[in-house]
Amino acid sequence: MLGKLFEQLPINEVYKDLFKPSMKKAGEALAVVMDSATLILLPLRLLNERSKVYFQKNIEKYSEKINAVEGLTLTEVPQHIGLPIIEKLTYLNQEDLSNAFINLLAKASFEETLIFIHPAYLDILNRISTDEAIILSEIKDCIPYINIAVRKNPKEGNGSDALINSLLEKAKFIENGHAKDSILVKQLTGIEVDFNLNYPNNINIYLENLKLNGLLDSKDSYDKNRILTYQNLEEKYKNVIDEAHSVINEVFTEDLEYKTEIIIQYGYLQLTELGKGFLNMCIKDINEK
Repeated sequence: MLGKLFEQLPINEVYKDLFKPSMKKAGEALAVVMDSATLILLPLRLLNERSKVYFQKNIEKYSEKINAVEGLTLTEVPQHIGLPIIEKLTYLNQEDLSNAFINLLAKASFEETLIFIHPAYLDILNRISTDEAIILSEIKDCIPYINIAVRKNPKEGNGSDALINSLLEKAKFIENGHAKDSILVKQLTGIEVDFNLNYPNNINIYLENLKLNGLLDSKDSYDKNRILTYQNLEEKYKNVIDEAHSVINEVFTEDLEYKTEIIIQYGYLQLTELGKGFLNMCIKDINEK
């Protein structure tokens, strides 16, 4: 029974496609990986017509990438990198995410770029979405953002400053006698508007996941080189800022013994060293500088 099943597996067809003249380099780079794949999962997956289409499309894209490379030394892709990627290429059809896996496979195909591949990159690829791959592909150097925050200050000369300060200290609005800002809306970047995301409402989840995976880091400081960007963000989120003003004016009335104000905080998300390496190995094309 099992023997008859394996007789149906398109192993010869796969090798025929890989080793035709236009894909010779791909066949050489993936020789060890394909030998292992035929014993594990690839032939079974390729019995599915859709998987065959996805795999062929992705492997041809990989072949085109490495065929365009000049001046680097072709090498056999290590199994621990190649096998998981080959499996992914049988069912990945999202352009940006599949491209990231293909870029990593291409970098693993040359001695000069293979040495820069960290084991974490493959794990991270498995934990990010297509939209997150799009965000990474659009990052130039950093992502400026604004926070909308509320600041509470005790009113002067009302005779109960000490009591007010005590209450605000407990509410975490004052630290060491100084007003502390409480963030109402965090890290507005404009990405959900400017980038062509599939699910823009998930932007906060995407940014949090990229930070959790060690690719991005937050810097809560004003970048004076991006004054126009911050101004544009304030204009883009003017409705949100106006709404925050309205809410604060309704909630904190004049008879309270402290005053409140809406303020805008500035910062930016920057790539970590891990993020820069991931970007170079997985997001950028092998011929991209």
